[in-house]
Amino acid sequence: MDLTEIRDIVMMKTHNYNVDETDDAIRLVQRTYIQPIARLNKTATYTTDGSDSININKVANDIYKINQVVDGKNTIPLVNVDEVDRYGIRRDGNTLHFQGISSGRELRFHYQAQLNELNADHTVPDIDEDWHDLYWLGAAAIIKPDMFPLFQDRLTYFKNQMVRKDRPRGTRARVGPWR
Repeated sequence: MDLTEIRDIVMMKTHNYNVDETDDAIRLVQRTYIQPIARLNKTATYTTDGSDSININKVANDIYKINQVVDGKNTIPLVNVDEVDRYGIRRDGNTLHFQGISSGRELRFHYQAQLNELNADHTVPDIDEDWHDLYWLGAAAIIKPDMFPLFQDRLTYFKNQMVRKDRPRGTRARVGPWR
């Protein structure tokens, strides 16, 4: 399903024939609902050069969220923005700060990729084709709020499938008592 088909379905379901408003709703659904849940996992390698901070685009152009950074067999901790005195990597907007990491180390970044925006150049969504209906369901729910429960049910199912995809054996996490 491409952008034109998604747009046509939204217009048919909502009886709203404003193309700009429909495209805005589709983009809003992608940024707000689908991007945080979709897990397009990728890996990139970067060799440190002695600088304390770099632009995130030097590692990869499509980083949405960094999951893990590995140096050989060791995992380098990802620290919060305000933790400037700890060892690890800190992300502050589009800047990565290397704290206590020497130069010449080859770091492997495991990250979730950012979805390409749907437009004339990129008309097919990056997620699996089974989930393309989320775009028109979400856009229709934004334009016509009484359709939101249907979209919310489908989005919850999508979220559960994406979480299971990353877990070993596809099982749900069971939270045990804290001891």
